[in-house]
Amino acid sequence: MVGMEAENPDRVRSLAGLAAGILFCLVVLGGALLTPGVTQASASRTAWGRLPVLEQYLLSSGSAEEIKAAVGLSGAEIEHLQALALEEADRLRQLERESQAILADPDLSIAQKRALIETSGYNQRLAGILAQSQTVIAETLEAADYQALVDWIESSWQAERDAWEAGLASEPRGDSAAAAQGSPPRTFEVYATRYDAGGAYYIALPDKCLKLANGSAMRCSDGYEYGQNYSVAVTYEGRTIYATVGESGPWNIDDNYWSTLSDPQPRRMFADLPMGVPAAQAAYFNGYNGGLDQFGRLVTSPVAIDISYAVAEDLKLPSGNNKVTVTFLWTEGWGNSASGSGEADQPAGSSNPQPAAPLVVEYATATPNPDGAIVHIVQEGQTLTGIAKVYGIEIGELLELNDLTMEAVILIGDSILVRPADPTPTFSPTRILPSATAPETATPAATATATTAEIERTPSPPAGESDSSPGILEDLDTPTLIIVGIAVVGVILILYGLLGRRT
Repeated sequence: MVGMEAENPDRVRSLAGLAAGILFCLVVLGGALLTPGVTQASASRTAWGRLPVLEQYLLSSGSAEEIKAAVGLSGAEIEHLQALALEEADRLRQLERESQAILADPDLSIAQKRALIETSGYNQRLAGILAQSQTVIAETLEAADYQALVDWIESSWQAERDAWEAGLASEPRGDSAAAAQGSPPRTFEVYATRYDAGGAYYIALPDKCLKLANGSAMRCSDGYEYGQNYSVAVTYEGRTIYATVGESGPWNIDDNYWSTLSDPQPRRMFADLPMGVPAAQAAYFNGYNGGLDQFGRLVTSPVAIDISYAVAEDLKLPSGNNKVTVTFLWTEGWGNSASGSGEADQPAGSSNPQPAAPLVVEYATATPNPDGAIVHIVQEGQTLTGIAKVYGIEIGELLELNDLTMEAVILIGDSILVRPADPTPTFSPTRILPSATAPETATPAATATATTAEIERTPSPPAGESDSSPGILEDLDTPTLIIVGIAVVGVILILYGLLGRRT
């Protein structure tokens, strides 16, 4: 008994120490999950647990086969991991779609959007999604296989990152380019991915000014002009496709990374980066800007151009993050292409060749249709503002007729309603004016009025039949009767109480 009493304090201290240690580990782990990308020096050097690398390596057929061979996983295990990667990718895209609702609000400033992104817990939720995937994989695989998978993915990501860093030394800094007439348009190799543009044939670049200039709202100065049809040539595995800039993104909307501070369209943000280096790639590989985009979201992919499904189909671009060569066609003559590859050659049989000279935009008015409507078919380089001007109507009226906004993008071949059809005339039956001898007849409206008056008229009671008149209670509606009844009961109870006190 004495021995047990002497032993209990040691047990208590031991258990208390164990509990404190577990609690400390949980606090540290929780802090790591809730603050992703804060410690740039360490976070930027690792990928596992910080970035969604499952989709990048497990959903690529070549990488999946390499993992299977290097780690020694079975086909069933690879399929299970691929299913997990798909599930993780779907959850991350849903999270990004939710953030787009904030970013698309035109009434919010950049600072307000950043604050709302932070309030929404975007980065914390992202970290939770990645942590859940790690837990499932750790429970699925043997400990040795799990560690081998982590090592393989980390090594592959590091090799990709090292190759990216090695290419930075050859890029000129953001303020070093000098204009030179006759220079080819600038060409850079960047990461691309596919996105759903609703069937539209265009691409997205992280420059809102290009989208607006190709649409109907000129809100950017500094060299951006209407009617230039800002387009790019995208090359993937020897095949080149030309497409118009119709959206802004991915990640940033003020990162015209193909420009410098001394260009006709100066770089608006992240000008300390080399020309041709997108901020998203620097954030993804090296923790630039804390690993965040301009809205405060953790950058989880290095993509710097989004390619619509329609363009990707012609380009034969697979899903995932793929390197493509992009030629920014409007930069011809800016000087210092910084690509080392010169002009993008147009392969035989490719469509939509880009003219070497700036576009001369012409507007021809359409002939009215038989019903009076005027429909304008959009031609190359035309904008909503130009269409409104040539037809002599206000831009607001044109937008309202076509259910568009000032940020809408129109494409070649689109139909724009300039004037609606004339209203259809309404025909009433022929009415013969009454002659002097024709009998007068009541009009339908008068007859209907008379009939309604007869129905609504209450007949007066006959003399001497006062019994048919309603009583006082019959004039009250149901709610009033209920209230009266309750009041009566209340009075009775009060009287009963008073009588009881007297007795």
